[in-house]
Amino acid sequence: MKLILKRVEREGGMPGPFALHTEDGQILPCQVSTVMDSKGARPPTLVVTFTVDGDQVKVQGDA
Repeated sequence: MKLILKRVEREGGMPGPFALHTEDGQILPCQVSTVMDSKGARPPTLVVTFTVDGDQVKVQGDA
């Protein structure tokens, strides 16, 4: 699976925030923020924060 970081479209011509999408264009649910960091010649890193809502984003493995 490939993931793609792209802007969310907004009405009115203002640039929207960035969000992580699947390769077929679906936005991953429950995203709160994205932070991209670039240092020197290394590839940039991306941190995406999600809300664990128990429905679209769940925690498995705990009893």
